[in-house]
Amino acid sequence: MMLLNLSAIAPIKEEQYLKICEDNPDLKLEIGQHGTLIVMPPTGGTSGNRNAEITYQLQAWNK
Repeated sequence: MMLLNLSAIAPIKEEQYLKICEDNPDLKLEIGQHGTLIVMPPTGGTSGNRNAEITYQLQAWNK
């Protein structure tokens, strides 16, 4: 996870945030309550495998 404190420069506006999101569709972005831009990296192999196993177990239980 990478944090960018944009509030030290100026509070980020909604239009600016939407433009960043449009320009970077592969990134998972959030704005913290104090104007901090949070960039979440994609899940890797281990997390992806764990998530797939959880999904499989839930689906098997549901059947």
